[in-house]
Amino acid sequence: MRFLVDEDVFVCLKFILDEWGHDADAVQLVGLQGSSDQDVLSHAVNEQRVIVTFNTNDFEQLHEECRQQGRDHPGIVVCQQQDGYGTFGRMLRWMRAMLETVGPAGFANTILYLHTFQ
Repeated sequence: MRFLVDEDVFVCLKFILDEWGHDADAVQLVGLQGSSDQDVLSHAVNEQRVIVTFNTNDFEQLHEECRQQGRDHPGIVVCQQQDGYGTFGRMLRWMRAMLETVGPAGFANTILYLHTFQ
């Protein structure tokens, strides 16, 4: 799988995903830090990378816009930041469970909620 880690997520997730055998990049490492969410999504579409983000509201809206306009995207994985939610270890466990559950075709044009893969 190809991933793009958003700037609000721990950049080290990129390196862990690489170690797990995936092709990951991070917004900070491709010169998109501070860019709009639409620009991040456009980059992900061009690179065919699934976005991993804590920015639930904005990316839910972008996903819905894509759906309504008939535009494809490679997928969005969101993890809501709440008390007890944002710990890196928990996020890694959920990521591994998601990757064991969802095949490559299961990401396209979907928004997946990481906490549902406990």
